[in-house]
Amino acid sequence: MPELIYSATFKKGSYKLLELSSESLVAAIESGTKLVIKGQPEDEAVLCTDTQTFNLTEAPTSNSLILATLQPNGDVNVNDEVGYHIEARPTLPKLRRIDTLLGPTRYNGPEAEQALSDEPKYTFSDLLSLVQASEKELKEGLVMRQAFELDGFCRLVDPAFLYQMLDQLANTATSNDVDLNHIPIKHAIHFIRQYPEQGASIPEPVIMACLATMGDWVDPPHNTAIRLDEYKVCRFVGEYLLCSGRNRDWEQDEFSRIWLDAVKRRVSPTFRPSLDMLRGLYLARQRTGMFGQMITYITYFPVHELPIEPVQRFARLFAENKLWTADAIAPYIEDLDPDKKKREALLVKFTRSQRTKDNGMVYSSRIK
Repeated sequence: MPELIYSATFKKGSYKLLELSSESLVAAIESGTKLVIKGQPEDEAVLCTDTQTFNLTEAPTSNSLILATLQPNGDVNVNDEVGYHIEARPTLPKLRRIDTLLGPTRYNGPEAEQALSDEPKYTFSDLLSLVQASEKELKEGLVMRQAFELDGFCRLVDPAFLYQMLDQLANTATSNDVDLNHIPIKHAIHFIRQYPEQGASIPEPVIMACLATMGDWVDPPHNTAIRLDEYKVCRFVGEYLLCSGRNRDWEQDEFSRIWLDAVKRRVSPTFRPSLDMLRGLYLARQRTGMFGQMITYITYFPVHELPIEPVQRFARLFAENKLWTADAIAPYIEDLDPDKKKREALLVKFTRSQRTKDNGMVYSSRIK
């Protein structure tokens, strides 16, 4: 009968068992893809392949397992005793740290750069180490934020500066009879560099990031011209106004008038902003006015500032509103999972639903 031998150097917990419940994770390991465990001391660890992020959680086993090596003489050398294994479940990348790290050094014009000289800046390699996301997901997160590289460091554009550049580009192009649907890149760069406050010193990577935020490239991938996009411009201006009045309850009609005026005056009289362009950025509430009429107010409430873990997300939503209609809650859970059926499963798990008199659906919290 073989004998179990514990060596003098035996130390329980030397090994970890990882359950490979995801086909993509199995494929990554079998192909030799590098796996990286990421997280700061305050984070819950995640496992990243080149393209995907996985949550890591400990799960107890019903019986302890012995990891052992069979010796030629038939004895068994015990290497470890394991009472749990690690589960790896696909999760959303934790991209919010991009904003935390790059936020303090947002580009706000040549004159403001000197004040940022002592602020820490981060290369792409730094971000890849610090942000809990795969390389592919990190790149996508930076593109979504229109991040750019300046002197080897990743940077973001300050919204206030971008607002000024939008005004500068649109008005200068219009005064030079240049079609906003086809602004040649060399002209766009020239127009922005006519900005009176050291415009000539604005680096080209900053200008290109501003242009990508405002419009769509014409003739990709050559990108010889830019077309100002109605949706991008209206959404940016609308969010800029809402964010500038953070915590303010805007009367909806008043906000719509101010928003329309800002877009027409600064960009184009043909652009028509509508509240559906601000989906996932505001909450609407109704209150009774002085004469008994119902007045709708809107408040800045961006989905990108909410927790990404579902239980925390739903807790935050129901702390804001006790009841949510199906249309109102939809933009605040769409980023939790791209699969509609999985989002519906989250609603079942975290909410109670009930039909309204007009056959609509409202949700209340199931979280205690």
